[in-house]
Amino acid sequence: MIFLNDLNPAAWLATIATLVICGSVLFLSLRDWMNHWRSDSGLQLAAPFYLGILCIVGAVIAYSPPAYVPRKTVVGSFQVIAVKHGRGGTFEYICVDSCAQTGGYTLSADFRAMKILDRGQAARRFRFVYLDHPQGNALSGVSLRLVGIADADTGQTLYEVDLSRHLLRMAVFLVDVAICFFTAGLYLFLAGRTRTKDPESEQEPAESKPATAEAMTSLHLGSGEDEHA
Repeated sequence: MIFLNDLNPAAWLATIATLVICGSVLFLSLRDWMNHWRSDSGLQLAAPFYLGILCIVGAVIAYSPPAYVPRKTVVGSFQVIAVKHGRGGTFEYICVDSCAQTGGYTLSADFRAMKILDRGQAARRFRFVYLDHPQGNALSGVSLRLVGIADADTGQTLYEVDLSRHLLRMAVFLVDVAICFFTAGLYLFLAGRTRTKDPESEQEPAESKPATAEAMTSLHLGSGEDEHA
């Protein structure tokens, strides 16, 4: 069971939510189909569909494209060069002593990293770990991603980004995606079958038969009276 240690709380939560939600939707869909009840609840379709989308996001995060990007280390005190606000949050671009140590690039630090750095003394020295692969463009700027911070004197890790490629975690998310989309597809299939077997539509021909028979009897009697006349 050691391999289950690769699963994080998000993977466990997604799996439990998938079993509960998809199990409930399957039960309600089969109940409606067996009783010929028309199901107009959009929640039975939306819940597994959007949960499947979230599981896809979890699988993408677990894949971690920069898992094998080389890392470099630089030691020194930092200074903030620029601050930018965007859709991904607030990022501060720092240099360690001087940007020459990182090839002229700044290090992009997210909110969590800067919160840790701001706790330390201004002249405190840190060991910064960053990816040796510039990211960005000419409009947003090119920088190096900061993925680790440690105390330069004690070696204590203060901040670290998990960039490992968690294959088991990704597989669990993909299984959840398959269950969610299967549930949504089965719901649509059973809902379509229920509409074709609607009891109200089956009663209309049965009610029309007596009316047709009475009309034919009346027509026959009417024609007989005309012949006697």
